[in-house]
Amino acid sequence: IPNIYAIGDVAESYNLITGDPIYRTLGSTANKMGRILGDRLNGGNLKHKGILGTGIVRIFDMTIAQTGLTEKEAIDLDIDIDVLHNVKPNRPEYMQGQEMVIKAIFDKNNSKLLGAQIIGYEGVDKRID
Repeated sequence: IPNIYAIGDVAESYNLITGDPIYRTLGSTANKMGRILGDRLNGGNLKHKGILGTGIVRIFDMTIAQTGLTEKEAIDLDIDIDVLHNVKPNRPEYMQGQEMVIKAIFDKNNSKLLGAQIIGYEGVDKRID
């Protein structure tokens, strides 16, 4: 519809990796769109470039987080990928760190990081951001 504009949770965004339209109702995206709109209405030139679709969920004591493309999404897009799995503590052993499992998806052709998932008990959210 011409001359009708929307931002925030009622608007699509673009995937920063693929450029495809993406709909994710995330508070951080809505906030960013609101700031950009305010800037534009006041003569600014900020632009919304897209989102990675980062999501974090807590289940009891465990945190699961994801950003960018998943392995399945990359395969569905016919991207030649490498997948790295790593188990690391959230802090040094002498500080009694707890393990986190990290999965990272890379484009084999250019080594570009396409996405990551982390599961663990502490510090997952800070690392995925």
